[in-house]
Amino acid sequence: MKEKIKIDKSILFLSEKGYYNGELTIWGNKINADLEVWENNEFITKIMENISWINNNKHTILEKFLEKANHYIDSFNDMIRKNNNENHSYITLEEFKTSISIDYLSVYIRGNTVWSVMELIGEPDYLLGQREQVKINENYEVEYLGSTEDNIKH
Repeated sequence: MKEKIKIDKSILFLSEKGYYNGELTIWGNKINADLEVWENNEFITKIMENISWINNNKHTILEKFLEKANHYIDSFNDMIRKNNNENHSYITLEEFKTSISIDYLSVYIRGNTVWSVMELIGEPDYLLGQREQVKINENYEVEYLGSTEDNIKH
């Protein structure tokens, strides 16, 4: 395998563990990324397609995430209500969506199949300290995997 690869304006280097590691820009933010390749083939185009899809489909990814994780909005607003905290206003769905970003992305390729797993975080931390995982499969279907604590065995 090559010692380094270039994706957009980023260069990722082959690690001792056998995967590429570096920074990518996703949703306007620089994030850490790992690219795992099981077979030596021409994979850069497939990875770029996957990353481009993620960049262009933030709304789709967040909508699927919110189908399972909308409890965070209620939990955060309940905390404000219970504490009678006049310094904080209740958060809206749009504020919640705006707070979410990708902290870490892993892209996997085996043969012609490419999929990715990302860790979502919130800033401000409307995820209440949790890191949430979302998977994009080879057909660009979005699956919410749960918090990283739930997926330690992943």
